[in-house]
Amino acid sequence: MSNAKLYTNEAERLSLYIIGKSCNSDVADGYAAAVTKLDMALTPAQEQTYKRMVGWRFYMRAIDGGLAFTNRESLLRKRIFVMLCLLESSKYNTEYFLPRKRNPFYFFGIGLNVAYAFFTAIIGILIIKLNNIE
Repeated sequence: MSNAKLYTNEAERLSLYIIGKSCNSDVADGYAAAVTKLDMALTPAQEQTYKRMVGWRFYMRAIDGGLAFTNRESLLRKRIFVMLCLLESSKYNTEYFLPRKRNPFYFFGIGLNVAYAFFTAIIGILIIKLNNIE
């Protein structure tokens, strides 16, 4: 599989992780170009971890949360941030990033999401420590 096709598949999975829907081809192509231009090549260990992250959303959430505490400068997280920047700057995804009127119970949901994120980050830290992930 070529790098461009691989990066396009990664972009698709990262988009599902970040906003819950597939990205358009412009964003996927931009992701492929950015990863190539920024020289974000992974080590073999990081590559193996990243393949698992792309394949399983909970694993991605756990490792991303764990790395937020243990290694904020990780290339794994940088790839996620590149995709986040591309999604945010796309005119097709503005509804996910701009404020809108919400139900008062929405804030209760945020509290639950924070608790779940903390729980998954703890699991991510354990996975990172057990597998010596950088």
